[in-house]
Amino acid sequence: MTPKEQKPEPPLLLNSLNHAPFKKITEIKHLWWLIAHNPTIPMNASTKWMSRAHALIPLTEQEGQVRDLLLEQRLTHLTHAVFPNGGRLIVVDFFLSDRRTVLECWKTTGRRGVALGWMERNAAFIDVKFRRLKGLNPGIRCVALAEAPCVEVAILARVLGEVLVHADGLAFSIDGLGSIIKAGGAS
Repeated sequence: MTPKEQKPEPPLLLNSLNHAPFKKITEIKHLWWLIAHNPTIPMNASTKWMSRAHALIPLTEQEGQVRDLLLEQRLTHLTHAVFPNGGRLIVVDFFLSDRRTVLECWKTTGRRGVALGWMERNAAFIDVKFRRLKGLNPGIRCVALAEAPCVEVAILARVLGEVLVHADGLAFSIDGLGSIIKAGGAS
């Protein structure tokens, strides 16, 4: 083919993924990643969008119990709250705006050894969230609810206590969380 016979390349569309930084993507990324790395979309628009998207995610059984506890105590709260964090977003299970408190909860029904390892890994992830939130908002309190019925509470408390260094409160049951919340978010 001569240069005159070659087909010209189609023009670059702004809504396509053929322009930087998307050209180098070799795997499928989540929509939040695409939005966060697109300089034409302001971060506050992304935060609003992510808040709406997370509001549609159904609550887990445990989150439903926590929500019922918060409603029973007549506490204003936001479920699946989104906090901007320097180009990224942090999503937490509950944010009690009046008390400036964040609640994160997770649960496993796995066997003792497997459950303990899984709970420890999740605790490390949640502690990173707590550290970043406290860096952005120094006065915020962070409370964790970790339930593992097949693990002894003393062992769970020791292992998770070592990992969750940025937590202001740690509960191992819904009743324990109720006590922490009544006390103002610290245990």
